[in-house]
Amino acid sequence: MTDTLEVPELKQASLQALYAKLFQAGSLVNLQISIWVPNIKTEKTTEKKDVLNLDYLSNFKNLESKARRILHTSSFDFPVSNTRFVPKEELPIVLKELDELNVEFDKLTKAFIENYEAYQKTAVKGDTNVVTDFPPVNTVSEKFSFVVTTFEITTASLNKKEDQINTTAALLTAQEAVKVGQLKKFAHAAILAQRANLVKVCDLLITKINENKIFSKANIKTIHDTLDQFSRLNFLNDKAILVSAENLLNLIELNPNFKSNNDAVDALNAMLETLKQRAQETKDIPTIVLNYLS
Repeated sequence: MTDTLEVPELKQASLQALYAKLFQAGSLVNLQISIWVPNIKTEKTTEKKDVLNLDYLSNFKNLESKARRILHTSSFDFPVSNTRFVPKEELPIVLKELDELNVEFDKLTKAFIENYEAYQKTAVKGDTNVVTDFPPVNTVSEKFSFVVTTFEITTASLNKKEDQINTTAALLTAQEAVKVGQLKKFAHAAILAQRANLVKVCDLLITKINENKIFSKANIKTIHDTLDQFSRLNFLNDKAILVSAENLLNLIELNPNFKSNNDAVDALNAMLETLKQRAQETKDIPTIVLNYLS
């Protein structure tokens, strides 16, 4: 799918109005995770992993990857550094899962602190020329953090009065136009991401059908989960996809026996193909963006 953006001009939609509408539909989420690693001093140019025992990092890193994956698959990249936009229907689910991982992170941190003195004795892999910097045990916990922040943006936060003293009205208008342009690109990319995920899932299921593999309950659950999440993330109101998705769900709700009913399998395959083709379309995306941001 192409990511070319050709969005018609918006009709005098102010940046303030666009932000107000956007943040009625969701919130920005920032995830910051810090994991302490000892500092080293050595005459040689070397990587820490070559001279330090960093086995303890694996559990932390696995948890961090899981947390970022949860946020990434339930949100859209926003034009603010390290920030994701999470639609309001998905937000409670994401925050709950991240909160559970935060509890696990705290447990890992506590376990490491309890074993901190023993770790110091085995930290260096035998290179006597390496000097390590170990902070006091009572300060180590501060170097581990798992912080989830939700927030919104307003024009007031972007354009503080003290920053406007020497700024002309024309320049402010130009700056606002740039930010409106960023919101257009954000909305366009969000739709593309949603549709690309549908294409990926449809491809996997269509391949399974074409290879005459048994269509299992797990596959049905995949369809349900994928379409349910699409609905929760669909803050831009991608109606065309919803129609095809509803037809597919209606077939599944009839609960046909996909193991023995070839007609049902053919109908399922056809609906998956229709949904895939619809999701591959990009010509209607500028209109969806325009309708939402107007």
